[in-house]
Amino acid sequence: MGIDDDVVEGHRHSLILLQRCPVGELAEDAGRQSGGTVGSDTRTLEVPPYRALCATAQQSVDYSSDWLGCRGYGRAGSHRRGPDIEGGRVVDNSATMRSGYERISAGDIAGFGELMADDFVEHEIVEPGTPPTKEGVLAFFEMLRTSFPDMQMAVEDVIAAGDKAVARVTLTGTHRGEFAGVPATDKRVEVSLIDIMRFDDAGLICEHWGVADMLSLMQQLGAVPSGPAQ
Repeated sequence: MGIDDDVVEGHRHSLILLQRCPVGELAEDAGRQSGGTVGSDTRTLEVPPYRALCATAQQSVDYSSDWLGCRGYGRAGSHRRGPDIEGGRVVDNSATMRSGYERISAGDIAGFGELMADDFVEHEIVEPGTPPTKEGVLAFFEMLRTSFPDMQMAVEDVIAAGDKAVARVTLTGTHRGEFAGVPATDKRVEVSLIDIMRFDDAGLICEHWGVADMLSLMQQLGAVPSGPAQ
């Protein structure tokens, strides 16, 4: 899907205005906000090439609204816009989300835990009796790896906006250990998942909402009758 023509034109116009905005005006504006005084500087601000500034229409809108006012320029975290800058480093929530699935697939549950905030909150009931905390979720995945030792989580899509990211994932594995009261069947399963994760200012996962096709999973394990043949 391409960027809307109106957004592109509006962004190009904002960059033209920015190129004409003296650095002195930026400094004077900052001085007024802080109550200090600054000297005059008539140098113009150099702007990177237009195509390098926005990969999405949303980034285009965020950059334009920020720069047109010449306020908060260069201030880390002043706006959330895809890959962000926190403490001098780039934070890419979609990359963090993908890394989480990769670590789980590799059996590195502790490594997945490194991507989670200590005050993480789970909003999905992953297993009855499991606490909705970081420790509870990690224990659940350890159990899941025992039930499906070759479990893989393939990311089909990731959509990130602001402090949240959404993923469509396909989980596959072989049922070699008890799961939800069902003894090992050695059956191969494939389950569709939708995950929503929220990230804190440090780029760590701090909340999760999810939906898994558990009916299909239990049918594949033979624990629930399948529907009538079509």
